[in-house]
Amino acid sequence: MDKGYVYFLTNYRRTTIYIGVTNNIHSRVWEHKLGEGSF
Repeated sequence: MDKGYVYFLTNYRRTTIYIGVTNNIHSRVWEHKLGEGSF
């Protein structure tokens, strides 16, 4: 069974919180750091 993750990420200045769901938390964190994967 695949695991799912609910994540809370923020920008460098901590002025915005990003909330989402993913099944690959490591890839999602890197996408966030690169500015990719957002809607």
